[in-house]
Amino acid sequence: MKTSALKTTIVENISQIEDLSFLKAINTIIENKIEKSVYKLNAKQRAEIEQSQNEIAKGNFISNEALQDEMKQWLKRK
Repeated sequence: MKTSALKTTIVENISQIEDLSFLKAINTIIENKIEKSVYKLNAKQRAEIEQSQNEIAKGNFISNEALQDEMKQWLKRK
């Protein structure tokens, strides 16, 4: 069975179901699959990513190793 035929069969079958909790469960599964395939960013998220990329390009970042060392030193002082 081809993908398009299977989609049609699934839609037809779902349209006959009246069990709200079952339909919600199916919807959750579908939404999770869609979200994993395509993650859509809002304008604020895109702006924050762009700002972060600019900071990295300017050299304004710290390596994970340096951050871990900094945290260890901070914890020793506490």
